[in-house]
Amino acid sequence: MLPSFVLCRIFKSKDLNNTLTEKIVYILKNKNWLFLFANKCKGFIISDNPFILIPPIGFSSKATPGFLTPEVKITCPLSKNVCLQFIELGSLYNNWEIDQSYCDTINENIVKLSHRFIYSHKKYLLRKYTGNEIFSD
Repeated sequence: MLPSFVLCRIFKSKDLNNTLTEKIVYILKNKNWLFLFANKCKGFIISDNPFILIPPIGFSSKATPGFLTPEVKITCPLSKNVCLQFIELGSLYNNWEIDQSYCDTINENIVKLSHRFIYSHKKYLLRKYTGNEIFSD
């Protein structure tokens, strides 16, 4: 796990009094860090929103999950093949290769929560997750 001062440097930007930075650091420091590998699926897409929150099973679709939502999975794709996920302490997961279904869940949430831009190493993935035909081969 990264030391607190490294996490603070990562999240310091426009937060002038550092209170938000300290809260985010505390939240991420107290989670299990899990690396997901997309070796058995088509890969991850990325967007201009680096962190996505995957709600827990049974979470109301009308509500928006937050960093403090119990059992929320804080997810950050690092490349087309690797994704970092922060999960509840005590979860019985280790770093693992994910299947296409879970990769789809992550990518669909990336599209939903992107602000403006979505990037992929393959155009057909952009078509698949956005439903937009402008991404032709």
